[in-house]
Amino acid sequence: MFIKNLKQFVLHQSYALILLVFVAFSAMVILSYLYISHIEYEHLERNVNNTLLSTQASIEADLKEPETFLASHSQTIRNMILNGCNANDLRAYFADISKEVLSDEKFMSGFSDFYGYFETFGGLINSGAILPNFDATKRSWYGAAIEAKGEVATVPPFISMLDHFVMTYSRLIFDKDSMPIGVIGLNVKLDRFAKYSVNTRFSEDSYGILLDQNLKVIAHPDTSYFGSLMRDVRGSELHLLAEKLERGEEIFERRMRNYKNELSIVFFRKIKNGWYLGFVTPKETYFQNLRNMMKVLVALGLVLFIVLSYFLLRMRAMHVKAERQTQLRTQAMLEAEAANKAKSKFLAIISHEIRTPMNAILGITEIQLQNETHSIPIKEAFNKIYSSGDMLIGIINDILDLSRIEMNKMEINSTKYEVASLINDAVHLNMMRNSKPIEFTLKVDENIPTLLFGDELRIKQILNNLLSNAYKYTSKGSVELSVNVETDNAKEGYVQLVFRINDTGQGMTEEQIERLFTTEYTRFNLETNRSIEGIGLGLSITWHLVKIMDGTISVESKPNEGTNFTVCLPQKTINSEVLGKELVESLENFRLSNSMRMKRAQIMREYMPYGKVLIVDDVDSNLYVAKGLMMPYGLSIDVAASGIKAVEKIKAGNIYDVVFMDHMMPKMDGMEATKIIRDMGYKEPIIALTANAVIGQANIFLENGFDEFIPKPIDIRQLNAILNKFIRDKQSPEVIAEARKQKESISPNNMPQSDEALHSVFLLDIKKILPVIENTLKDIDNATNEDLRMFTIGVHSMKSSLANIGETTASELAFALEKAGKERDVETIEMQTPMLIENIRNIKAKIEAKKKKSEPEHVINENLKFLHEQLQIICSACANYDERAIKIALEALKKISWKEETNALIDAIDEQLLYGDFEEICKLATERNNPCQI
Repeated sequence: MFIKNLKQFVLHQSYALILLVFVAFSAMVILSYLYISHIEYEHLERNVNNTLLSTQASIEADLKEPETFLASHSQTIRNMILNGCNANDLRAYFADISKEVLSDEKFMSGFSDFYGYFETFGGLINSGAILPNFDATKRSWYGAAIEAKGEVATVPPFISMLDHFVMTYSRLIFDKDSMPIGVIGLNVKLDRFAKYSVNTRFSEDSYGILLDQNLKVIAHPDTSYFGSLMRDVRGSELHLLAEKLERGEEIFERRMRNYKNELSIVFFRKIKNGWYLGFVTPKETYFQNLRNMMKVLVALGLVLFIVLSYFLLRMRAMHVKAERQTQLRTQAMLEAEAANKAKSKFLAIISHEIRTPMNAILGITEIQLQNETHSIPIKEAFNKIYSSGDMLIGIINDILDLSRIEMNKMEINSTKYEVASLINDAVHLNMMRNSKPIEFTLKVDENIPTLLFGDELRIKQILNNLLSNAYKYTSKGSVELSVNVETDNAKEGYVQLVFRINDTGQGMTEEQIERLFTTEYTRFNLETNRSIEGIGLGLSITWHLVKIMDGTISVESKPNEGTNFTVCLPQKTINSEVLGKELVESLENFRLSNSMRMKRAQIMREYMPYGKVLIVDDVDSNLYVAKGLMMPYGLSIDVAASGIKAVEKIKAGNIYDVVFMDHMMPKMDGMEATKIIRDMGYKEPIIALTANAVIGQANIFLENGFDEFIPKPIDIRQLNAILNKFIRDKQSPEVIAEARKQKESISPNNMPQSDEALHSVFLLDIKKILPVIENTLKDIDNATNEDLRMFTIGVHSMKSSLANIGETTASELAFALEKAGKERDVETIEMQTPMLIENIRNIKAKIEAKKKKSEPEHVINENLKFLHEQLQIICSACANYDERAIKIALEALKKISWKEETNALIDAIDEQLLYGDFEEICKLATERNNPCQI
């Protein structure tokens, strides 16, 4: 059965292939025919043009000859008359000239009569006698000469009494006073023209036609057509062309029937004197070569098709088995490649999504670590949370790097860097992380250049990974880092920067070393190393980074004796200056005691009350985190919940030291908002804030008007560096000193409970976002691309907000709907959105119930006078945009128990303060302060 099915498969495949070959050869024949026919057509066109041009030239030359003759002899006759010659002298001259011309067959063979009309001599003079009673003034040739005013004139051809077509040339002659004295005329028979016009041909059975300027037939193979107007000719379709020629148009390759009723190809061209020269050839003759060529091509294509089909059938039968095996292998490779890409994409997406809740976790922890009123146990708890979050961010970064490597998106961005700074940073970071009793030694070559050109960030990553591994797998003993340079003979202007990292730790076997540099999860001695942090991707990433930078990495190791890594990286030199002995000693003598180890969150923050920043984000919890991180700096902080609001604030004339702009927002994203702001001429710094940490993203932001790029979760060190760079460093020493004095007089502020604050901003988030999600769901069948885009942004924001308050299940559902929105998966949106909406409402109800429970059940009396005073303060502060005064008044109001209506007012003012809408705040405060309501 299998053999039978295989044979049928082979047969069907063969037939399909033969059909394909047939189509291919048919196409080849047709295309060849079209191509060659094009060439042949051009050849025919060229022949026709050449034939017409040749005949036209002959006619025009022959027509010019009588004109030249008449012009010459009319001048002679004029001179004779002016010199006193009489009529007899003129008659003798006409007789001599006529005899001379008639005796020369090569000269004006169509000559008929030569004559003149002179009133002075009594009438018409020709070679015979004077005709005194002949009235020349009524003749057309005389009138034409008068109108020509001395130039040679012609009249349309006419049929003479001897049935010849004759054309008359005439010219008026003047005396010395420019008075007319006579007209000279010359008749020329057109038999010669008619003969070679009719005989015009380039193929058998073709012929020519000659028409005068009135479209009267002068020459035609059928003499019965002579003298007839073209439109009156019957017996052929020649009359059909009259209208086009009357409009002065030429005719090229027109199909019609000739006087023999043969389908023919017709060409007509206008010549200089207004006549028309035509050319007619039977279609069969005209296209004979093309038909013969088509027959040859068809025959040749058929023979080739039969021969090739035979060989194809043979080859198909012989190789079907091999093809099947190849297909199976290819399919397996494609499936493996697709699975690998899917894995890498999944890792990249998951790593990106983890950053959103991590932004809240690390951000809120940073805020709490700033609160100096916390007890020591609480501080230690927050430190542990921060350390764990920091480690998780490191793992996320490793996963992102691995996914970039596997997707071939890892890029090297080379810049000028200081080698001493690179070494110092790497050493500091790893010694701060280490708490083991390990002796660290640093050896640096004095001849290393001070400046090199390369990717400093990636080199630090390589050093950090190797030093981190050395510390991780060394319980006690020593770790040594040595740095030197070697001449790079392969590239001029380059050196090999060499790092050697030695440790006295666990070491590895040869088998483990072979498995070391792969993209797989690689950890050894899992039972022993269970407590060691990390997921085993660092060395794999290091190996790929070294390869991308055209470097080399090698390892020597023995179990229980330690490991030695050597990395060589080619780096471009900038100048000849080297580190020198003094700087090297400073590096090598560096020691970091346990007392100097500081947590990342515990950095020195400069107090900057002179600074003003704008934070732009559509997620309230993200605004809360960002504001909380910047609060200790004493900055004047303004917020905008969308790109549109940010543009409006800048348009209103607000100037900020720094604008922190979120990337992904509805209606107008961060890039679009930044472009509009820059187009308005705004020059102050704009910093991108986003969870999108894909490689190359920073360059994209910088190319689109941003000054810097900070990924989420916000690194407090990066934030601190940005604030110092763009705010503190632009102030005078006097301003900075005054701010520091001011800070000393301020007592630490207690931060609000993070969960209560996050719950409040969550309620604000769903108030804005939930209607967008619900409206899209109501009319999902008619949803436009813009509707789905807004839905996607909405669930993206909801995902972040849910993650911020710890609702991971609902956040995952929002993430699934975000993916469905991006893929335009309407079915998934319709099925799962109701579940998300229900979850959000349940969470909202739970938060509101908890909030209500914490509030007093009954309030007997409100202190209306105090309420009135504080609302008055708030309204006045709005006029001065004094956010600090409004906050103080709100805090005072929150300490007192109020009725539900008053609490709603306080919350509304608090919400508008978050958006920086002072006008709305003043409106709320004024309405509540109406005397009728107090």
